Amino acid sequence: MAMNQIEHVVVLMLENRSFDSLLGWLYEHDANIVNNVPGAPANDKFRGLQGIEPGAFVNAATLSNGTKISSPPLRGTAGFTVPSVDPGEEFDHVSRQFFGSAEVPTPAPVPSMKGYLADYVEVMEKERGLGEADVALRAKEVMQSYTPGQLPVLNQLARHYAVSDEWFASIPSQTNGNRAFSLCGTSLGLVNNGQLETNALAKKLEDLVHMKIGDDRFGGTEGQRVDTIFNALAQAQPGIDWAVFWQTSYLPHKLNTLMRDLPVLVPVLAPINPALAAALGVLLAALAPLEGYLGELTSEQLESCYTWRLFPQIEQRIANAAQHFQKIEDFHRRARSGTLPRFSYLEPFWTIAETSVGSSYKNLFTAMGNDYHPPGNTLVSERFLAEVYSSLIANRAAWEKTLFIVTFDEFVGTFDHLPPTAAATPPWGSGPMPVLPTKPNFDFKRFGGRVPALLISPW
Repeated sequence: MAMNQIEHVVVLMLENRSFDSLLGWLYEHDANIVNNVPGAPANDKFRGLQGIEPGAFVNAATLSNGTKISSPPLRGTAGFTVPSVDPGEEFDHVSRQFFGSAEVPTPAPVPSMKGYLADYVEVMEKERGLGEADVALRAKEVMQSYTPGQLPVLNQLARHYAVSDEWFASIPSQTNGNRAFSLCGTSLGLVNNGQLETNALAKKLEDLVHMKIGDDRFGGTEGQRVDTIFNALAQAQPGIDWAVFWQTSYLPHKLNTLMRDLPVLVPVLAPINPALAAALGVLLAALAPLEGYLGELTSEQLESCYTWRLFPQIEQRIANAAQHFQKIEDFHRRARSGTLPRFSYLEPFWTIAETSVGSSYKNLFTAMGNDYHPPGNTLVSERFLAEVYSSLIANRAAWEKTLFIVTFDEFVGTFDHLPPTAAATPPWGSGPMPVLPTKPNFDFKRFGGRVPALLISPW
C-alpha cells in the first residue's frame, strides 16, 4: 500500500467474532487466491474453512443430563442472531475453548481448538440458566459459520479489498483488555473485564443485576499512567487532528428513562396490577442508591461514552479533549463533505445482552446494537458497516486519500480452527514480568483467537 498517498485513517473496531464465524467461507469457490504480502510463499493458501478437514475439528460435549453431543464446523447459520446465547468471553472460558481445560500448562501447548462446544454448553447451563431442551437445541450454533451470502457486506468488502487471515486478538480474553491493547498497547495487567474498576458502585450494580458491567479505568491513577493513541496524536509536532465518533452510552439509555419514570409509574400501576407495582417498587428501591452512578453510565452525554470513561488519560492530559468526541451523525456528515480528521475512531452501538431468546428482568439492562456481537442481529450490523463505507466513498477526492480499517476486538466463543501459535511479546518486552494488580497472573505471552481484519482503500 502506498502509505504516502494516505491522509485519512478511519478505524472501526467491532465486537466479539472469530474469523471463521464471519469470513471462513470467503473464497470457497475460488481456485486461485492472491497473497500480496511480500515474502509470502508462492502457494500460500487462504486459511479459511474450505481448506480444512472438518473431521479434524469435531467438538464434543456432555449435557448435565448425560446426553453426549458432537459437531464439526458447520457451513451456514440457522439465523442471523447465531449464536443466540452469548458464549463465554473470560480468560477461563477461552482456555477451555482452546485447550479443553481452564488450567493451561506453562509453556502452553498448541491449542486443539476443540473445546468450544463443551464451554458453550457449560455457559448455557450454568451461567444463562437455560433448560436441557434449549441447550440441546442451540448447542451446535457455536460451531456454525456465516456464508458470504448471509453476510454480503463484510464478505464483499473483504473480497474487493484486502483481508488478513492471521490477525489475532491481543489477549485470550474479552473486550476491555483487547480494546486497551488496541489504543494503549497494554491492558495494565487486566485480563477480565472489571478488574480495574475504581468505583465501588460498579460491583454493587453487578451484584444487583447479576451481570458484569466492566466499568474499568486504564491509566487514570497515580503509578498507572499510560497514554492512548489519541495522546500520542495530540503530542505530535505538529499535532495530528483526530476524533472519536460514538453512538450510545456505556449502558442502554432506556435505563435512564426507567429511573426517571418509575416513581411515577408505580402508583399508577398499583390499583391495576398490584404484584407488578410491588415488584417495580422493590427494583426502584434497590436502584435508588445507584441513581447517580447509573445516570453517568446511561446519560448519552460524554460522561457515558465508552472510550471517554475507560481511558481517563484522554481527558486528563489533552487540552479541549471533549471537542474531539463527536456523534456518528457528525462522522457521516464530515465523511461526505471530505472534512474528516487525519485519524477517526468509530465506536459501534454496543450489544449488551446474554441471549436473544427468553425474557427476564435483565432485559431492562440489555440492548441489541450494530456491532456484530452475539446475540445481536448481524443484518443490523451489516447495514451499519454499509452505511459507514457508503459515506466514505461518497466524496471521491477524500476517498482516494483514505484507509479504512475494519477489525474486531476479540473473538468471543465462536469457533475458529486456526490456533494462535506465535508467541506474543508482553507490554514490558523481554524484561522480568512485573507484579500485576489483577488475576489470573497471566504472562501476556499468548494471543487470543483470530478475528476478521480488513484494509479498505483505493490503494
